[in-house]
Amino acid sequence: MSPEQSRTVYQYHPTLFFRGAAAFMLVSSVYLATEVWRTGDFFVILFFVVVLFAAVAMSAGSLATATWDGETFIYQLPLRPEHRLSREQIIDIEVVGRRTRALLIHYHPRNENGFIDRQREVFLNLTPLEDQLDLMERLLGQEDDDPAGD
Repeated sequence: MSPEQSRTVYQYHPTLFFRGAAAFMLVSSVYLATEVWRTGDFFVILFFVVVLFAAVAMSAGSLATATWDGETFIYQLPLRPEHRLSREQIIDIEVVGRRTRALLIHYHPRNENGFIDRQREVFLNLTPLEDQLDLMERLLGQEDDDPAGD
């Protein structure tokens, strides 16, 4: 592998469908807020709280970024600590979900000394990303070594 190929950084962002669903949830929560103001009904308040929680979680997920530089995978959600994984930490990757398919990364975390703890296993559930099957192949080391296809 040449030095130029090792410096290639791939970035992945949430799908347009997921971002649209997050926007829909935000609009729904605004509508439900007006209904809470208008009626004050307990069930409307309860429904508003549930939809608002989902809207905030999905909005944060719609701003996620995933980066792969050939050795290190970084997954960042707003207001949360980043997840930084080396290729050696990754055990397996699955595609999970029914309507919105997303990657589930099974990995060994690092201990407090920075060494890979092979006794523990942790899961990282990503938001649905554009070109996530490409990312999966890269993380598992199955990507095509020749990007030109020659």
